[in-house]
Amino acid sequence: MPVLYAIDSMALLYRSYFAMIRSTLINSKGLNTSGLYGFITQILKIIEAEQPEYLAVTTDLETPTFRHEQFPMYKATREKMPEDLVEQLPYIPKFVEALGLPYLKVPRYEADDIIGTLMKWCEEKEISGVMVTSDKDYMQLIRTNIVMLNHKNQKLGIDAVKEKFGCTPEQVIEVLGLMGDSSDNIPGVAGVGEKTASKLIQEFGSIATLYQNLDQVSGTKLKQKLIEGKEHALQARELVTIYREVPLSIHFEDLQCTKHHLYDNAQLIELLEELEFKSLLKKYKKTTATFSSPQKPASTDISSAQTAIATVDRKISYELIDSLEQLKTVLATAKQQPYFSCICRFSGADVLTDEITGFALSLQAHTAYFIDLEIGEMATKRNDILALFKTFTETQTSLCITWNCKVLFQYLKRNELFTHTDHYFDVLLAAHFLGITEKKPHLDSLVEDHLHYQRLHPHAVKDSKKQLSLLENPDSYLCFCEDADYIFQFYPILQQRLHQSDMLASSFQKVEMSLSATLAQVEQQGVFFDLPQLQKTTQEFTSKIQEKQESIYEISAEEFNINSILELQKVLYDKLELHIKSGITPKKIKTGNQFSTDEETLEKMAQFPLPHLILQYRELNKLKNTYLDTLPDFIHPKTQRIHSSFQQAITATGRLASDHPNLQNIPIRSENGRKIRSLFIPEHGHTLVSADYSQIELRIVAHYSKDDTFLEAYRTALDIHALTASTIFNVPESEVSRTQRSTAKEVNFGLIYRMGPEKLSMVTQTTKSEAKEFIQKYFEKYSTIHHLQEQFIEFAKKEGYAETLLGRRRYLPALQGKGLQKRLAEGAAINTPIQGSAAEIMKLAMNAVAHRIHQEKLNTKMILTVHDELVFEVPSEEVSYLSELVKFEMENVIYLEVPLVVEIGSGSNWLIAH
Repeated sequence: MPVLYAIDSMALLYRSYFAMIRSTLINSKGLNTSGLYGFITQILKIIEAEQPEYLAVTTDLETPTFRHEQFPMYKATREKMPEDLVEQLPYIPKFVEALGLPYLKVPRYEADDIIGTLMKWCEEKEISGVMVTSDKDYMQLIRTNIVMLNHKNQKLGIDAVKEKFGCTPEQVIEVLGLMGDSSDNIPGVAGVGEKTASKLIQEFGSIATLYQNLDQVSGTKLKQKLIEGKEHALQARELVTIYREVPLSIHFEDLQCTKHHLYDNAQLIELLEELEFKSLLKKYKKTTATFSSPQKPASTDISSAQTAIATVDRKISYELIDSLEQLKTVLATAKQQPYFSCICRFSGADVLTDEITGFALSLQAHTAYFIDLEIGEMATKRNDILALFKTFTETQTSLCITWNCKVLFQYLKRNELFTHTDHYFDVLLAAHFLGITEKKPHLDSLVEDHLHYQRLHPHAVKDSKKQLSLLENPDSYLCFCEDADYIFQFYPILQQRLHQSDMLASSFQKVEMSLSATLAQVEQQGVFFDLPQLQKTTQEFTSKIQEKQESIYEISAEEFNINSILELQKVLYDKLELHIKSGITPKKIKTGNQFSTDEETLEKMAQFPLPHLILQYRELNKLKNTYLDTLPDFIHPKTQRIHSSFQQAITATGRLASDHPNLQNIPIRSENGRKIRSLFIPEHGHTLVSADYSQIELRIVAHYSKDDTFLEAYRTALDIHALTASTIFNVPESEVSRTQRSTAKEVNFGLIYRMGPEKLSMVTQTTKSEAKEFIQKYFEKYSTIHHLQEQFIEFAKKEGYAETLLGRRRYLPALQGKGLQKRLAEGAAINTPIQGSAAEIMKLAMNAVAHRIHQEKLNTKMILTVHDELVFEVPSEEVSYLSELVKFEMENVIYLEVPLVVEIGSGSNWLIAH
């Protein structure tokens, strides 16, 4: 049966925009393109995958509709469209025109009505109709041959209507009439929600029948609500009904979707280039050429191979080395060159036990060699090959270009092949450091974007999966050769960017590359975990969770699933009406347009026992599920330690991230969180020593701002939080209470990052007006801080990037845009110089301390880094000396206008040491 796809362009654009609000697409001109990307991708997918016979794109006009004439307050409360979404609107008709699609808009009618009319045409002509939207109002149009295609790519039919509303599609308007539609400012019957409305329509069939039989409605309160809301119900039913007789100026056959010209479509390509949709350009600009595999694994020569995005032919030679003499020749050549590249193949993902099973070398563009240590003659000479490499590394002067060197360093150290970080260059790390992407760089995308190639062989560089050997795939060496070739070619591009300033190049080599070797040692060492104490702590948490659960049931006077959002909403809002009693309006969530039960909302109602207990219950549950139940799974069978991985190429500010497991998010402020830390212990006969920078971010602010009060406070060891408390509470410094100092601490750390009054009121547990007063007094006292924030923003706007103390750059194209994304970019312009500089200082400290420990041949091991803190496992006899050494190195690693201060602690577990 023929099918017509009708697309609600505005619904699709809106959903795509908000779906990517936390990972927004911004092009080099500062244009937010998130909504357009989702819109364009969806339509192209429909055309290619579904190949519909008929297709139409519909839109709303800005002019009032017939519904505004009936009800002037229609959509009056709807929030104004974000500015950065408004900027995307002109591209919709351009895209539709590029594909030669009908673009339907009719004065006085909405896209809903146009699609309703098209679906009526489908019924009359007995063809299938697909409405591309997630708007529940469209469910009234669903029929046997008409479905909705939602954002989850699900086709919703009559069964979906019954599941959601408990009625037929024709009865959807009856349910909507009773409940109204807050998003369109259509009032229904006050106090009647979706479930009650559905139940009533299931029983009575329609609003008209309901009011004819009002005496049969059970419940005095409900009956009274219906009586009072009758006029609203009847009006709402009319307003939510989709009109199906829109006077369209086209005929059905005009919607015929002929075979659309997608590939090398000049108008489409021009638009994709302007929007900078590289993945779509790669797909539609040229068709992909095919390549034949070599007949034997000895060597391959691929000539005149043009990729999807390469502009010139490439002659590629990837060779499998099968003799020791040939390897000696390659290494001798490498030794005489300024640089070469190397990619290793490992037997698995466990750097503590797995081995290198092969490696690819590239000495010039489009050429690479692979040495296999698993099969053939070379496998029998593994020891000779390792000896050859040991000699090579001991006299190496040329630079080795690699990918994710931290992992490589751990293997090299185990085989005594590691020399010095000055001899290595990490493409992964450099790409992230230079801000080529804020996300973890991927080799394929880097190559496509900057070398303009598309890979010819399956990808080899993987983080956690076992890589194929030649036994499993005789041609697998080709992908390793290709990776070595690519990173060899990518190195000059990165070098050129690094040398935009001397500071950039120096910071990368001396801070980031050196840190890779330091982190390799930290990860290899790992940390002990107290399993016997874990069992006791788990039992304690389980008991507490049960106690909180019983208290929650007692207060709410019923048992329910506390972890269910829907059931919790019923108790908090429908039954106890705590939002009304608290005088707050909770934010809405997407699912069912219901009130949120997130932490922020519960905090606002925490003066009541139930929300407070739920917060405590959630904290205990989260700690148990996230740490107590899972940390034992990370204990390595060989070392009996936990070996977390510390990532340099994740965060945009340069702060380290931790995973497998994440040890950086273990809470320290709460009593329950601190108990988790007590489970980390040293080896027998050792002590844990913790070294923590005191208020490092505020000290960086003092350095940048030159604020007299900040400088004086830190130079003379005054209490900056007490000074701030004295100002905002208007009391002498000597009379500042502990609570006032705690509030001032939140103010100090919050306002340097431009925290708003609403958020500040929540963290300080004050009213919004009090928070506004705190902010006013704060910036009256520290006016230079506000000036500094403006300086950071102006610098980033002018240069296009924010910069740290050591010259690391974070590019912020969204500063040239508008709306939410611009505000987020302004926050990043302030955050980066402060938080990024703090991260740099910690990295310098780690390198300096690691160097001293090695230099003085101490038996101390650095085992953890968590934000501003370093943790060491120290033999008892070295504790005193190590503490002095660490304090000196960390406090003198860089010059600031105010002194750096490090607090040292030691003990039998991490909690005591901190």
